[in-house]
Amino acid sequence: MIVLKIIVQWLLSGIPSSDLFDLIHDTVFMASFIVKNVISAYRHVDVLSFWTLSDIFPEIQLTDDLFYGGFGLVTREGIKKPSYYAFCLLAELTETVVYQDDHLIITTDRKKNYQILVHNFQEYDNLYKEFNHAHITDKERYNVFKHKMEKRVIYLLRKIEPGYYQVTEKKVNQLQGSAYDKWLATGALENSMTLERHLKETATPAVSSRMVEIKDEYSLELTMLPHEVRLISLKYREE
Repeated sequence: MIVLKIIVQWLLSGIPSSDLFDLIHDTVFMASFIVKNVISAYRHVDVLSFWTLSDIFPEIQLTDDLFYGGFGLVTREGIKKPSYYAFCLLAELTETVVYQDDHLIITTDRKKNYQILVHNFQEYDNLYKEFNHAHITDKERYNVFKHKMEKRVIYLLRKIEPGYYQVTEKKVNQLQGSAYDKWLATGALENSMTLERHLKETATPAVSSRMVEIKDEYSLELTMLPHEVRLISLKYREE
């Protein structure tokens, strides 16, 4: 007999559950929240899902604002949020977990390829947990976090097959992959087709790639912004 362990509902909200808006849902915080909790939960449950895909759902009346704190991975206009990209990075992990702790997970496909997913999760403060919204506004949504610290990550991967690897980094933070922060950078312009197109085209994860020769071990050294998530993929190149 197969028994599946499923969490039926796991809520994140700084506001009472009767209200389906929370302004931090649009921020890059959600990317680190999702990655952190998937890494923490994967050994304990067989199925995880996210509610919901889009900010469009029938339980509530939509507002005219571009970013109003809906639960979706994408906005009403189809703009991808950092939470959407968190699942994109998670989807690149492969079947075998070789290491996991509170900050990262390392997987391999047993074909000499590795994936390393790291987060810099920051908890929001006690006032926000108690539904006090005095320090959050449409344009100031990061004031609710008690710590805003960069994270220095240093890991050493050993016993890697010697050879050349294509090392690709993808990262989501306030500078890359956050449509809300891109919107703020425009001066918080009013919604328009031009603005929507700009955000869809520019608010994407940063991607870089380089070829590296690995002889037996790989040293990983990162400095991560608050709430950042980053995927490092090592793809073995056959001669």
